[in-house]
Amino acid sequence: SRENLSTAIERLEQAVALDPNFAIAWNVLKRFYNSAADGWIPGRTEEYLAKINVASHRIIELVPDVDYALRTKAELAGDVVEVSQLLKLAQAQAPGNFDSNYDYGLFLANMGQPSEAIEYIQRAIRAEPLASDPHTILGIAYELEGKIDDAATAFKQARELTNQHSLLNFALLALALEENNRTLIDKYTKLVVNSDLLGNINWAETRDVNQVMYGLLDTPKKAATELSQFLSDPEYNDPLAQEIIAVWASYFGEDELALKAFHKAYEVYQSRTRVNWLIWRPIHKNMRRLPGFKDLLSKYGTVDYWRTTGHWGDYCHPVGGDDFECI
Repeated sequence: SRENLSTAIERLEQAVALDPNFAIAWNVLKRFYNSAADGWIPGRTEEYLAKINVASHRIIELVPDVDYALRTKAELAGDVVEVSQLLKLAQAQAPGNFDSNYDYGLFLANMGQPSEAIEYIQRAIRAEPLASDPHTILGIAYELEGKIDDAATAFKQARELTNQHSLLNFALLALALEENNRTLIDKYTKLVVNSDLLGNINWAETRDVNQVMYGLLDTPKKAATELSQFLSDPEYNDPLAQEIIAVWASYFGEDELALKAFHKAYEVYQSRTRVNWLIWRPIHKNMRRLPGFKDLLSKYGTVDYWRTTGHWGDYCHPVGGDDFECI
């Protein structure tokens, strides 16, 4: 909860004040600053972004070559190829570590390589079987591979391990939308709109989107109009809301609108983006064929990574000397 996070940050700040050379405490503190900056502690995002920067540089100063310092360097790196190298090195250095495997697996999912990501996410689960996040990402990886039943199982497992049910219920709703399963759409939309995401100030807006779209399932033209209004409304500027708008837009066949939502989400997160893997969902298949999708991939740095490594993943492949296409 927000209260627990605030208390944890307070205690860890006391710890590094008592021992400024306690690198592990700086590392955990940085992770909690990340959560605070993502909206869990409202109105203080810029403050926590500055604190993330201080903690990151302190870690690198104290222990520049340990695995969590390498992961920290990856967070600061602007070049995606360098990020890949640092995360891979961190994983090789600490092959049984939760964070090393989770971060590298998440990176591979972001790059459109879910089949490779699964191995590292499963290692993270073995290291920390009660952590909910790797089960969520495992579900996403299965979803990207089209293994809907496996994805649903992983999402449900994640839901059992956290009190933040709303996002997991939306993940299950996204599966239902991809299969156009009206029974499951009914089930999970009701769960989503009737629950709270504890501590996250943005859930009310995303709940609005889901509730309105559910009421317009049989009127796609009206749904498209409402989605456009949500997209342009400053109150729904949060990336989480944009990601949910994108899913509904693709469901109603409004691929250009979905792409606009992802571009808008990127403009908010930019280098802190955590949403790359969402663009590979099966529901966005037609969106990925739009010319503007290539621009989004270029912003993420994904294209540079593919061209440098020669590993194009599961969804895109080179065409000629300087172009590519996606499915």
